[in-house]
Amino acid sequence: MKKNCPRSCLMCGHKDKPTEHVTSTKTVSNTPREKEFTCNFREHECDWVNLWASDTADWMVGVDRNGPKMGLDGINDSYLFLDSRSSHYKAELQLPWQMVLPMDKMNYGQACFSVHYQMDGAKLTVKQVANPTAQEKTPRPSTLLSRSNSITSWSEMKINVNANEKMYLLIEGTKQIDGYIGLDNFYFQKGPCT
Repeated sequence: MKKNCPRSCLMCGHKDKPTEHVTSTKTVSNTPREKEFTCNFREHECDWVNLWASDTADWMVGVDRNGPKMGLDGINDSYLFLDSRSSHYKAELQLPWQMVLPMDKMNYGQACFSVHYQMDGAKLTVKQVANPTAQEKTPRPSTLLSRSNSITSWSEMKINVNANEKMYLLIEGTKQIDGYIGLDNFYFQKGPCT
Protein backbone atom coordinates (compact mmCIF):
# COMPACT_ATOMS: atom_id res chain seq x y z
CA MET A 1 0.00 0.00 0.00
CA LYS A 2 1.30 3.43 -0.81
CA LYS A 3 2.24 5.37 2.31
CA ASN A 4 0.48 8.52 1.11
CA CYS A 5 -2.85 6.78 0.42
CA PRO A 6 -5.60 7.49 2.94
CA ARG A 7 -6.69 4.43 4.87
CA SER A 8 -10.03 3.56 3.36
CA CYS A 9 -11.02 0.69 5.59
CA LEU A 10 -14.47 1.04 7.08
CA MET A 11 -14.14 -2.23 8.99
CA CYS A 12 -11.84 -0.44 11.38
CA GLY A 13 -14.38 2.07 12.66
CA HIS A 14 -17.96 0.90 12.85
CA LYS A 15 -20.78 3.39 12.74
CA ASP A 16 -23.82 3.08 14.99
CA LYS A 17 -24.94 -0.48 15.38
CA PRO A 18 -28.26 -1.38 13.69
CA THR A 19 -31.34 -1.63 15.86
CA GLU A 20 -32.30 -5.17 16.64
CA HIS A 21 -35.56 -6.72 17.77
CA VAL A 22 -35.46 -9.98 19.69
CA THR A 23 -38.34 -12.33 19.04
CA SER A 24 -38.03 -15.43 21.23
CA THR A 25 -34.57 -16.78 20.31
CA LYS A 26 -34.28 -15.21 16.87
CA THR A 27 -32.65 -11.78 16.32
CA VAL A 28 -33.96 -9.72 13.40
CA SER A 29 -32.31 -6.52 12.22
CA ASN A 30 -34.11 -3.50 10.68
CA THR A 31 -31.06 -2.31 8.78
CA PRO A 32 -29.48 -3.79 5.68
CA ARG A 33 -25.96 -5.09 6.16
CA GLU A 34 -23.41 -2.31 6.05
CA LYS A 35 -20.95 -2.19 3.15
CA GLU A 36 -17.47 -2.22 4.64
CA PHE A 37 -14.01 -1.63 3.19
CA THR A 38 -15.34 -0.15 -0.03
CA CYS A 39 -13.03 0.78 -2.89
CA ASN A 40 -14.06 2.38 -6.18
CA PHE A 41 -10.53 2.83 -7.59
CA ARG A 42 -10.89 6.53 -8.35
CA GLU A 43 -7.27 7.32 -7.50
CA HIS A 44 -5.48 4.24 -6.11
CA GLU A 45 -5.82 0.60 -5.07
CA CYS A 46 -7.01 1.42 -1.51
CA ASP A 47 -5.54 -1.20 0.85
CA TRP A 48 -5.03 -3.79 -1.91
CA VAL A 49 -1.39 -4.57 -2.71
CA ASN A 50 -0.26 -4.89 -6.32
CA LEU A 51 2.30 -7.71 -6.16
CA TRP A 52 5.42 -7.18 -8.22
CA ALA A 53 7.73 -10.10 -7.49
CA SER A 54 5.56 -13.16 -8.16
CA ASP A 55 3.79 -12.04 -11.34
CA THR A 56 4.57 -10.72 -14.81
CA ALA A 57 1.96 -7.95 -15.21
CA ASP A 58 0.29 -5.28 -13.04
CA TRP A 59 -3.11 -4.00 -12.02
CA MET A 60 -3.50 -0.29 -12.80
CA VAL A 61 -6.08 2.37 -11.93
CA GLY A 62 -7.34 4.18 -15.03
CA VAL A 63 -9.01 3.12 -18.28
CA ASP A 64 -7.93 0.18 -20.44
CA ARG A 65 -7.96 1.10 -24.14
CA ASN A 66 -9.61 -2.29 -24.92
CA GLY A 67 -12.00 -2.24 -21.95
CA PRO A 68 -14.91 -0.21 -20.58
CA LYS A 69 -14.82 3.54 -21.25
CA MET A 70 -15.85 4.39 -17.65
CA GLY A 71 -16.29 2.89 -14.21
CA LEU A 72 -19.42 1.32 -12.73
CA ASP A 73 -21.01 4.59 -11.53
CA GLY A 74 -21.00 6.04 -15.07
CA ILE A 75 -19.43 9.26 -13.79
CA ASN A 76 -15.96 8.20 -12.73
CA ASP A 77 -13.78 7.25 -15.68
CA SER A 78 -11.36 5.04 -13.76
CA TYR A 79 -11.43 1.48 -12.49
CA LEU A 80 -8.88 -1.25 -11.83
CA PHE A 81 -7.64 -3.01 -14.97
CA LEU A 82 -5.07 -5.61 -15.95
CA ASP A 83 -2.16 -3.87 -17.64
CA SER A 84 -0.26 -6.47 -19.64
CA ARG A 85 1.91 -5.89 -22.68
CA SER A 86 1.94 -9.57 -23.62
CA SER A 87 -0.53 -12.39 -23.85
CA HIS A 88 -0.95 -14.68 -20.83
CA TYR A 89 1.10 -12.56 -18.43
CA LYS A 90 -0.30 -12.85 -14.90
CA ALA A 91 -1.10 -9.97 -12.53
CA GLU A 92 -1.75 -10.50 -8.80
CA LEU A 93 -3.54 -8.24 -6.32
CA GLN A 94 -3.48 -9.07 -2.60
CA LEU A 95 -5.55 -7.99 0.40
CA PRO A 96 -3.73 -8.84 3.64
CA TRP A 97 -6.40 -8.84 6.35
CA GLN A 98 -3.91 -7.53 8.94
CA MET A 99 -3.96 -4.19 7.09
CA VAL A 100 -7.70 -3.64 7.32
CA LEU A 101 -9.12 -5.51 10.29
CA PRO A 102 -9.22 -3.65 13.61
CA MET A 103 -6.82 -4.99 16.25
CA ASP A 104 -9.69 -6.20 18.44
CA LYS A 105 -11.37 -8.05 15.53
CA MET A 106 -8.56 -9.97 13.81
CA ASN A 107 -10.90 -12.94 13.37
CA TYR A 108 -13.76 -11.18 11.59
CA GLY A 109 -15.30 -14.44 10.37
CA GLN A 110 -17.27 -15.06 7.21
CA ALA A 111 -17.85 -12.10 4.92
CA CYS A 112 -19.36 -11.57 1.49
CA PHE A 113 -16.92 -9.99 -0.98
CA SER A 114 -18.66 -8.12 -3.79
CA VAL A 115 -16.84 -7.20 -7.02
CA HIS A 116 -18.16 -5.58 -10.20
CA TYR A 117 -16.33 -6.68 -13.33
CA GLN A 118 -16.17 -6.73 -17.11
CA MET A 119 -13.90 -9.00 -19.14
CA ASP A 120 -13.29 -10.41 -22.57
CA GLY A 121 -10.49 -12.72 -23.75
CA ALA A 122 -9.31 -13.07 -20.15
CA LYS A 123 -9.36 -15.21 -17.02
CA LEU A 124 -10.08 -13.96 -13.50
CA THR A 125 -9.44 -16.04 -10.37
CA VAL A 126 -10.08 -15.17 -6.70
CA LYS A 127 -8.16 -17.22 -4.13
CA GLN A 128 -7.88 -17.36 -0.38
CA VAL A 129 -4.39 -18.13 0.91
CA ALA A 130 -3.04 -18.84 4.38
CA ASN A 131 -0.09 -16.73 5.48
CA PRO A 132 3.19 -18.67 5.46
CA THR A 133 4.31 -20.20 8.75
CA ALA A 134 7.48 -21.93 9.92
CA GLN A 135 5.76 -25.29 9.34
CA GLU A 136 4.23 -24.40 5.95
CA LYS A 137 6.35 -21.95 3.98
CA THR A 138 4.24 -22.07 0.80
CA PRO A 139 0.61 -22.80 1.71
CA ARG A 140 -1.69 -24.02 -1.07
CA PRO A 141 -4.26 -21.44 -2.12
CA SER A 142 -7.94 -22.28 -2.12
CA THR A 143 -9.71 -21.14 -5.31
CA LEU A 144 -12.96 -19.39 -4.42
CA LEU A 145 -13.95 -18.39 -7.95
CA SER A 146 -12.60 -18.69 -11.48
CA ARG A 147 -14.18 -17.01 -14.52
CA SER A 148 -13.20 -16.87 -18.16
CA ASN A 149 -16.52 -15.98 -19.77
CA SER A 150 -17.07 -12.79 -21.77
CA ILE A 151 -19.01 -10.14 -19.80
CA THR A 152 -19.16 -6.82 -21.66
CA SER A 153 -21.26 -4.80 -19.20
CA TRP A 154 -20.62 -4.24 -15.49
CA SER A 155 -21.79 -7.34 -13.59
CA GLU A 156 -21.59 -8.14 -9.90
CA MET A 157 -20.14 -11.31 -8.43
CA LYS A 158 -20.33 -12.21 -4.75
CA ILE A 159 -17.84 -14.51 -3.05
CA ASN A 160 -17.88 -15.95 0.48
CA VAL A 161 -14.52 -15.33 2.17
CA ASN A 162 -13.01 -16.00 5.59
CA ALA A 163 -11.62 -12.74 6.98
CA ASN A 164 -8.96 -13.32 9.61
CA GLU A 165 -5.35 -12.37 10.26
CA LYS A 166 -4.05 -15.79 9.19
CA MET A 167 -5.35 -15.43 5.61
CA TYR A 168 -5.24 -13.08 2.66
CA LEU A 169 -7.23 -12.69 -0.55
CA LEU A 170 -5.53 -12.91 -3.93
CA ILE A 171 -6.99 -11.80 -7.27
CA GLU A 172 -5.21 -13.16 -10.33
CA GLY A 173 -5.80 -12.09 -13.91
CA THR A 174 -4.49 -13.10 -17.32
CA LYS A 175 -5.60 -11.88 -20.74
CA GLN A 176 -5.00 -12.29 -24.44
CA ILE A 177 -3.40 -9.43 -26.39
CA ASP A 178 -6.72 -7.70 -27.22
CA GLY A 179 -8.51 -8.96 -24.12
CA TYR A 180 -9.28 -6.98 -20.96
CA ILE A 181 -10.38 -7.25 -17.34
CA GLY A 182 -11.96 -4.29 -15.56
CA LEU A 183 -12.78 -4.40 -11.81
CA ASP A 184 -14.68 -1.79 -9.81
CA ASN A 185 -16.66 -1.13 -6.63
CA PHE A 186 -15.21 -3.66 -4.17
CA TYR A 187 -16.91 -4.02 -0.79
CA PHE A 188 -17.45 -6.53 2.01
CA GLN A 189 -20.51 -7.33 4.12
CA LYS A 190 -20.36 -9.28 7.39
CA GLY A 191 -21.81 -12.77 7.09
CA PRO A 192 -22.41 -15.08 4.11
CA CYS A 193 -23.52 -13.85 0.69
CA THR A 194 -27.25 -13.78 0.10
